[in-house]
Amino acid sequence: MAGELSKQHLLQSHVKRLANNIARVHGMVSIYQKVEQSNDDVTDILRSAVVFLHASLEDFLRSLASMYLPSADADVFEAIPLVGMRRPGKFTLKQVAEHRGKSVDGLIQESVIAHLERSNFNNTSEINTLLKNLGLNPANLDEQVTELGRMMSRRHEIVHRADILHASEALNELDQDTVNTWMDAVIAFRDGVLFQIEQKEVVDE
Repeated sequence: MAGELSKQHLLQSHVKRLANNIARVHGMVSIYQKVEQSNDDVTDILRSAVVFLHASLEDFLRSLASMYLPSADADVFEAIPLVGMRRPGKFTLKQVAEHRGKSVDGLIQESVIAHLERSNFNNTSEINTLLKNLGLNPANLDEQVTELGRMMSRRHEIVHRADILHASEALNELDQDTVNTWMDAVIAFRDGVLFQIEQKEVVDE
């Protein structure tokens, strides 16, 4: 019982952190609204908001994964290397001996966290794979994930191409309504994930 309460408290802290980060994105959009009338082009504020919104989503996904992946089905761990190794695959008894004194559950937890520290969520396939690994149904979140895919694609253009249309050297257009739509998609995705987690825990009891 105490463990379940602790887990619930941890989940609530992750939800609160995402809410705080979304509020920060909203603040950036508000700054854009205040200065856009008196400046030629301040859409880079919105581009920064998109990058930060994506980072906030990634943080939330990693937090969920760190909580629930260690207790996932064994097949999930085929793609996760033993802590200390860079790639999943065979390891020797010597490598296992380096973890003497640890429980199996503790070693799994440590390996998952080490893997997540090197992980990114840059497309919808990676999000859907994580949802499946957590025992959730991606189909129920298809609409939200599709919108998140648009946000992630735009974030890639901003980070790796400076959001420039190379044929004309002009900036790709971005408006606050689009950023607000993506914020709403993150919130709806969060709520959908939390609903599924709650339903799954009721079934598992």
